[in-house]
Amino acid sequence: MTSRRHGRGSYAPGGSPKTTPAADDMPVLVSESSGVTSVTEIRARLCELHLERLEAESNGLVRCKPYMDDLYAEWADQQEALVRAALDEILALRSELGNRQFG
Repeated sequence: MTSRRHGRGSYAPGGSPKTTPAADDMPVLVSESSGVTSVTEIRARLCELHLERLEAESNGLVRCKPYMDDLYAEWADQQEALVRAALDEILALRSELGNRQFG
């Protein structure tokens, strides 16, 4: 998912976009090397989003509805990706153990 905040830049106070090169380099859901994002990478991204929300609050961006909606949407996508990645890792580990799966 490419978010509005990280596609061309982030929103400055008042809702106008500003360029932030560091934000453009952040991974969203898929890593470039393997095509699959690990639980660790997703958790790191969720921490970054939490810090971004704290920074937005301290800079008065909580009143910028498009920015906050986009931030929340990305957070929700990352939460869903975290659950899926965790389940995938659990299933992969169980299959490596070689135990027959029932149910």
